[in-house]
Amino acid sequence: DKLPWVDLSPISQILPTHAWSAFSNCGDSLILYIGESGESDEYGDVYTYNLQQWNNLTTINPPPSYYHSRSQTVCDKTGKMYRFGGNFQPSGNPVINNKMNILDIHTRVWRSNGAPVGMYDHTGTLLPNGYIVYIGGRFSELLVNMSKLLLYNTNDDTWTPKETFGDTPTPRAYHSAVLTQDGRIIVYGGIDGTAADDLVILDTSQANYTWSIANVSTKSPLSHTYHTATLVGHYMIVIFGKNNEFITQTTKNEVFILDTSDKSNYKWIRKDDYQEQICLYTFHR
Repeated sequence: DKLPWVDLSPISQILPTHAWSAFSNCGDSLILYIGESGESDEYGDVYTYNLQQWNNLTTINPPPSYYHSRSQTVCDKTGKMYRFGGNFQPSGNPVINNKMNILDIHTRVWRSNGAPVGMYDHTGTLLPNGYIVYIGGRFSELLVNMSKLLLYNTNDDTWTPKETFGDTPTPRAYHSAVLTQDGRIIVYGGIDGTAADDLVILDTSQANYTWSIANVSTKSPLSHTYHTATLVGHYMIVIFGKNNEFITQTTKNEVFILDTSDKSNYKWIRKDDYQEQICLYTFHR
């Protein structure tokens, strides 16, 4: 009666131990971009997962290696993976990546474009119109103002600053962002897990992007950071991470699910409820 866990470690021996990595869906394959590896000083290796098998992808003209630092990679419909930002600390001196690095999954060739500023610890969300919306994170040691967004147009490789409207959220890093079918970017958690506005919404369905604080009618879990969030239908599944910088990290069995179907009334689903609701969604789909 529980959501099943599947142990894939027997087929994952090819992977190095790693952290700060990024994971994205590129057509028929899942792409893992290694952030920090515990086995060497090298970063930036690319692995593909397809048909229950991992493969190390040899690429051409790879960019300099940076910790990926919670900067999500995204893939467009043509099979191009976009990676922006990250930071590296050789000899303790931080260097921030101010490039957009693009990998063509089909040709395995990297290319790079300049960016207005270097950032890290942010999220990137690809909209259906081809724009990637970068939210939050840091430049230098400062948190990015959430009222000013940076957009990248994958159609013509250009950058655009974007002013937002509404209730500007608290600046944050180590948060998550998922996109609903009606154009809402749901931003959850981040910083050290103590922000009062831990669940905020950016409506991108209109020309003026508008922030709002989510109305939640159920008891909320402790806010998370360093977690993952994945949208399945209208359910946002949150797992891993920490519920505070100073509280022990969550266990793999702690799963939190947010029902996003009613944009005026978000609901965290109790653990004893979500199995039935997810199954009902799958059945009717």
